[in-house]
Amino acid sequence: MTTTMHPIAKIAAAGLGRQVGTMTDIGTGITFADATNGEVWVSVVADAAADDAEGIVGSITPAPECGEVAATAMISGRDLRRIIDGVVPATDNETSRYALGGTLVEIAEGSMLAVVGTDGRRLHVGRVQPVSIGGQAAPIVHAEHWSALEASIRALVRGICGAAGRRLEAVIDRGTVGITAAAHRPTGGHVVAIRWQSDSADTHGRTVSVTATAVAVAGRFPRWRDFLPEGGQRLTVDGPAVIAAATEFSKLHRAAEKAGKAAHKAAQAERKARRQPTGPDYRLVRGIDCGPAGMAGCGIVWAETIPAAPVSVRLDQRYLVDALTAAAAWGCDAPEVVGTDAYSAVAITTGDCGPRLVAVIMPMARD
Repeated sequence: MTTTMHPIAKIAAAGLGRQVGTMTDIGTGITFADATNGEVWVSVVADAAADDAEGIVGSITPAPECGEVAATAMISGRDLRRIIDGVVPATDNETSRYALGGTLVEIAEGSMLAVVGTDGRRLHVGRVQPVSIGGQAAPIVHAEHWSALEASIRALVRGICGAAGRRLEAVIDRGTVGITAAAHRPTGGHVVAIRWQSDSADTHGRTVSVTATAVAVAGRFPRWRDFLPEGGQRLTVDGPAVIAAATEFSKLHRAAEKAGKAAHKAAQAERKARRQPTGPDYRLVRGIDCGPAGMAGCGIVWAETIPAAPVSVRLDQRYLVDALTAAAAWGCDAPEVVGTDAYSAVAITTGDCGPRLVAVIMPMARD
């Protein structure tokens, strides 16, 4: 690992963890910084400070070589944040199904850009209107690819533009994002490069950009269109109110679970000291029973008269909050919840056409 770290190199390495190497190339008025953890390569281009000496510092493993470009798309920085906030959280990095650790990015000329994330129990589909789109490809972009890009963009905007809070997000939103999928000959898959470039008005004409590159995840992504529910009853809900209520329940549930585990552990120790069977592991029932009349928590006494679904169905509170937060990322605080019965998947949608998000949540079994 390089010990000398230029400020721009720190920005490139912001989201790559501890096992990161960096390289900085300082030219006449421009600094190029590259960083990698062996999986994702992040490149930052920014104006160099006037007192920077020219030259190359450090070395890293080169990024994967790209072959023929298969597809490209250009979207806004706002849409990039929608994808990161609304789709990436639905991915799963804990199972052996590697494809679920990434988002399927469907690029097809003449269509909207579709980005899909799922962990097998919930599914988020985000569609955005591209500025331009060409070719055809459907690479699986690892969640780490998106998070590394976001971390470096935020570090860059804070460090170079001096922005924070809502102004930081506004600078990101005004930027442009290019997505390129090119052939990766060694694997037969794709190399995906995602490049964010600031609006010149935010950087006083300076050159500022971040590019994250990685080999697409190998594996077969689920046939996600088969899991989109059809028909059912519809109910428009107050997204922020449901999020606030479900978040409150989550805090109370976690506190009750922590106290219950402590008491159970003490009881087990006492029974073990008496050479008695310790019994089953502690378990506190999770989920919220949602319906048109309100919400009722499982495992603890909790209820709210806030409509959350057109039919009575039990949903994991974490997935419910994530889905409604994703809808808010698409600018919708009053999404429609579509449901059939207590045993079928529930869909949360921001609309039926145009740029939109659809989140599908599998119901939890009732004891």
